[in-house]
Amino acid sequence: MSKSNRKFSCISIDQAHEQLNAAIKGDGGAIGLTENESTLARWVTAGPEIVRTLLQFEGQQQSNHHDIKHHEQTPFFQRRFRDHVIKLVDVFEEETPFSAASNDDLLVLCEHTFANPAVRDTVRSAEQIGKQQLNQFVSERLCGSVSISEPLSRNKLPLFNFKPCSKSRSAKGLKLMQLKTDCELFSRLYVACQSRDGNLEEFFRHENHPYPPALSNLGALRFGSKSDLLSCVCSDAQSMPDLSGIVADAMIVDGAVAVQMLKPGCAKTFDEYRVKIFCPFLRSLLQKVNRVDFVFDTYVADSLKSACREKRGSGLKIQVSDTTKIPQNWQQFLRVNDNKAGLFHFLTKLPLADVVTKTVIMTYDSTVVQFGASVDTSEISPCSHEEADTRLLLHCLHAASVA
Repeated sequence: MSKSNRKFSCISIDQAHEQLNAAIKGDGGAIGLTENESTLARWVTAGPEIVRTLLQFEGQQQSNHHDIKHHEQTPFFQRRFRDHVIKLVDVFEEETPFSAASNDDLLVLCEHTFANPAVRDTVRSAEQIGKQQLNQFVSERLCGSVSISEPLSRNKLPLFNFKPCSKSRSAKGLKLMQLKTDCELFSRLYVACQSRDGNLEEFFRHENHPYPPALSNLGALRFGSKSDLLSCVCSDAQSMPDLSGIVADAMIVDGAVAVQMLKPGCAKTFDEYRVKIFCPFLRSLLQKVNRVDFVFDTYVADSLKSACREKRGSGLKIQVSDTTKIPQNWQQFLRVNDNKAGLFHFLTKLPLADVVTKTVIMTYDSTVVQFGASVDTSEISPCSHEEADTRLLLHCLHAASVA
């Protein structure tokens, strides 16, 4: 039904009934009227008439000008709608949700974030699941094996609002589980000592836990601190001469440390971060030396370092591009290995037109990218973060053994 003279502005009958009920009930509604029969009878009789009188009075006070156009039928709205359509078409022509990465991740175009892999699998298999359920419905219900009135089972597929829940036990629960394990272990030891002689020193020489307590902390791997290795290095260190007069020709920079140090600040997009934050930092280094080497980390799956990173937390996987907005929480962005790898690849595309006489070398996964004056990079073999840490550990152990 229509409540005005405007075109394409009709509402459903149920909605009109609800609006009429709201007008009759008024601001206070029908609260308390059902407890008194006489009051309820007067309200039921006089309420609709009062509302009709008010509506007639309001209709007479309104302007006699009757506009039959739809409220969205204005030049401003049409121009805005056209601009939105053009922008949407440009986004779809530039990139599609499934062409953002090599592993066919599902990209949220408006936010430049990647959906959960479970959501990606749901989108790809939705048509196949629907066809299978249709064939099952026809074969079971229409052929007579199952009643047509039998309720259908609900599909519990992860959709776009899917949030994976991490099943992590509390520290109290892990300690209780460890105490139960120790109690069971000593119970078996006590029963075994009743029938034969037991030697505790011999017993505790062997592993009696599923995970060695020296390496495991309540079922999780124990993590150390790199600063503990400094004592081995400082013990063998000697007094160094004054380095202020030494002129260096090259400088090696840890790319991951530089990214952690260089906050986005006023940069809103990753392109502004590269131009306003990273490039000035690199130019300041080139003023002191003739060559700068940036060594970016590579992240190997199922490694000890990856387990340590997972303990620090995780976040959303974001596509790093020129127009992508920088997330507000920079540290949470850097907790995801794919985000850091994408940022490292993005920073290797530097607009360094003024770097002609000096050299900049950056690692790109297992390859090397260089800018400015060319040098021989055939002997450079980038190593992973784990390999670099291993070399540092061996050097510190060697220094400690010599000391």
